Amino acid sequence: MPDRNLFMMLISICSYLLVNKSLKPFELMGKTFLLFIASFLSILAHSQPLQVFPVELSLLNLSGDLSDNLLSSRSIVLVDVPNGQSGKSRGDWKGFAADAHGQLKQIGVDAVAYYNINDFYAGADATKNYLSSINPRGIKNILILRKKREILGEEVELVIIEKKSEDGLFIPNQNAYRIQRNALGEIMLQLGRDIYQKNLTNENFMILDQPEFFDDTDVVKGRRYETFNRDLKIGKLAVPAFEHFRFPKGFDSTQLSQDKLKLIQQYNQQIDQRNSVLEGIMEAYPYKYEIVDYSQGEEHLYRREFSYVLMFLNSTGRNIRELLNYEIDLTETDYITLKTIIDDVTTLEQIPVSTPVYKYYMKQLVNKEIYLGNQWDADLTWNEALINHINNFKDTVEKKK
Repeated sequence: MPDRNLFMMLISICSYLLVNKSLKPFELMGKTFLLFIASFLSILAHSQPLQVFPVELSLLNLSGDLSDNLLSSRSIVLVDVPNGQSGKSRGDWKGFAADAHGQLKQIGVDAVAYYNINDFYAGADATKNYLSSINPRGIKNILILRKKREILGEEVELVIIEKKSEDGLFIPNQNAYRIQRNALGEIMLQLGRDIYQKNLTNENFMILDQPEFFDDTDVVKGRRYETFNRDLKIGKLAVPAFEHFRFPKGFDSTQLSQDKLKLIQQYNQQIDQRNSVLEGIMEAYPYKYEIVDYSQGEEHLYRREFSYVLMFLNSTGRNIRELLNYEIDLTETDYITLKTIIDDVTTLEQIPVSTPVYKYYMKQLVNKEIYLGNQWDADLTWNEALINHINNFKDTVEKKK
């Protein structure tokens, strides 16, 4: 495959031309061609997720034992399943989780909450809210239940990690228990045997009969507006960079194998490539902005005199609309994304409601008001969604002049 850096550079150039309407030499056909090239290159460079998602999962020591408190404490379950047969719609993670819950209950594991792993990491606001809701509940173990589609059939994996971090779910090189089998029933059978051999005593007697799913959280803390604030013309916008993997404070990285260190290096290289594309797209934003390190927090950004921060969510279209408090019509099968090609020439794209997409929004740092834009502009890749959002913003601002 050709050098990925070349793809990143071409995507940046095409993205900039697509959102910069002052470049008049490009007529409609030229812009349409650029849209095609940018989309094609985007698929090549971004159709796969970052190599490990989240990267911490591949830094676990998967030869650990079961925790002593597994049958005497609460647990949560992060569920990961392949997309549907079309490859675009989300797989039936709730059905898979429901099958697992009944068997976990029989074993004595008190799984009090189930999350789709992609929803848990859907965006900074969502992840922060989910984490803050978990910590007060006395959660002692994290179960990661994954179904994988392999060449010869499906494979199921269960990873159990004792929760030791207040800032996240786990820490690098933490010991974790893992089972891999061809079916969920085989996984549970082996888990039961290992619990018996470890002689764990079951003290969980109030386990729910049905799983409790958490696929919504309070992302909107202030008022929400399906438009843009005119103050964005004078306020400075903070644009969070995609974050490199960083070791926790005080962590000794020499504990990790060379393979894991190489994995981190590869992950961070992919982050660098994404940030290069981000820089190219943001050049078309017409007002003051800066690409920032969001990990220092929103109060830090406010002290640096930023007024707004650009955020995104990555989940199914319907789930994003629920998270952002849009009105939901359960009869809708598709959402219509508006794409601006040039000036007032637009195209519409139908995307099924169950397809994972990206949606950007702008948040006021003081009162937490969010501005979604007056058009639904979610798209299949983050860079296409960002181009749509900037075009949506520029169209709206120009009409208000």
